[in-house]
Amino acid sequence: TTIRVWSVADGTHLRTLEGHTAWVLIVVVAENGTVYSGSDDTTIRIWSGHDGQYLHSLRGHTKGILSLTLGAADTVFSGSEDETIRVWRGSTGEHLRSSQHADSCTDALLIAHDGRLYTASEDAPEIPVW
Repeated sequence: TTIRVWSVADGTHLRTLEGHTAWVLIVVVAENGTVYSGSDDTTIRIWSGHDGQYLHSLRGHTKGILSLTLGAADTVFSGSEDETIRVWRGSTGEHLRSSQHADSCTDALLIAHDGRLYTASEDAPEIPVW
């Protein structure tokens, strides 16, 4: 339910980010330091990378968040056990669109340099590309 931030240089504990009500399953950090965390509590929480302040949550999934990746133009892609991939505006929390993937939880997401979104799932026989 917590995220601990450590210094790679000397191993000191810098801060703890608290707020999720269930296990944190995925954490990604933007180039500007913003921290995005996905949890089994069905939310994505966004934190300031500078001081650890909680900014806001992205809500809409009905099961745990398994994967996150960051796209261009302040977009956040999330994959969930609810068999959906959702796209959000990170700064505002606005839900932009969803895609349903029946019988397939999205375990991993990656946006390649060419702008394609790759998804992976343990129960899908192939890797869909958006």
